[in-house]
Amino acid sequence: MHLGYHHWLHHRKLSGRPKRRQVSGRVARLFDESVYVAAFISVASNLAQLGKIIAAHSTQGVSIITWVGFLLGTIFWLGYGIVHREKPIIFANVCLFFVQGAIVAWLLWLG
Repeated sequence: MHLGYHHWLHHRKLSGRPKRRQVSGRVARLFDESVYVAAFISVASNLAQLGKIIAAHSTQGVSIITWVGFLLGTIFWLGYGIVHREKPIIFANVCLFFVQGAIVAWLLWLG
């Protein structure tokens, strides 16, 4: 085995994963700011469904299995955000948790 390759392989085993290429500060900042826009769009989309359920007092065509799945996914992502201290993920998923939780509650109540 070539000595240089052995050193690289040993270093890779110690580090656990290869080093990531750093993204420029400008690009990273753009994504950091736009993630809040994405969170707003996600919450607004869920609010539209909740508003329709409340206004019509009907859950016809709305699947409880789908919304429970969305809620469980949101709980997972909220936990991920908390563990990794990612404020945008926490913010988005706290908002989604309340909206999706309300949708599931209405589905159970009207169902």
